[in-house]
Amino acid sequence: MRLFTRKNVAFLACLLACTAMLGCAAGNYGNQITHVEYYPSCYAPLEDLREADKDFNKTVVASAATGALLGALVGLLANGKPEGALVGAVAGGAVGAGVGYAGAKQQRIADDNQRMASYLRDIDGDISGLDRATAAARVARDCYDKEFKSAIAAYKAGRIKRPELQRRYDEIRNGCSEASYILGSVITTAYSKEKEYEEALREESKVTGQPLPVVKASSDTDRKTGTKPAAQPRKKRPAPPKEATLEEVAQSTRQLNEAKQSAKDEQEALKKMQEEMDGTLATLAA
Repeated sequence: MRLFTRKNVAFLACLLACTAMLGCAAGNYGNQITHVEYYPSCYAPLEDLREADKDFNKTVVASAATGALLGALVGLLANGKPEGALVGAVAGGAVGAGVGYAGAKQQRIADDNQRMASYLRDIDGDISGLDRATAAARVARDCYDKEFKSAIAAYKAGRIKRPELQRRYDEIRNGCSEASYILGSVITTAYSKEKEYEEALREESKVTGQPLPVVKASSDTDRKTGTKPAAQPRKKRPAPPKEATLEEVAQSTRQLNEAKQSAKDEQEALKKMQEEMDGTLATLAA
């Protein structure tokens, strides 16, 4: 039986091309809406995030494409028909994209402690991503806030006219809106990841026979006073160990939640600043 006929090879090539095309859509942060003219330094942190997002998506797409192609080859070898290749591609692509998170970990890493350490490395990467997006949005917000006040002062002093002030403000406002959108994207992803890790904790509790750890967050409301402790800068996390425990995974999942909350706080700060800028411009127009 000839497996690699011209028809089958063409089918596999088409399949691989279609899989790769799935990664050509807009990245996780959507399309750029800010026309950068006056304040490139303010937009730079957001541009860096976009570049990092593109690089990450290329890696994910390559993994999914490789999984799909290998799965297709397995399906083709099984029955020599393109239909078998299609079924194999779906299964292979799912593995390449990381479907079945906890189950895949348990299949690949038999040692419990090493598997826990693998979870920690994954969570640490997600926390780093949240922290990076939050920090970039904060830097952009501070820069835009400074430049807005400078533009208002220049307008009041007669150094710039109202049309230029409006163009400057449009760029500032779009930059802030874009930063808020990016934060919304990483926050949504964090919610999904939290559910994934929480499900993994439940599965690991069953597999290892250990009780599910309950870890109190530093931001939890105090039961006696009914108040939350003052927000403190989160300490730099040590590198994930080669071996770890279920309790450490639970604690890291809680830290992911705290990083997500920091991103939400920054998103609120951006929204508040935009409202204040709108009010200032409205006052000038009155």
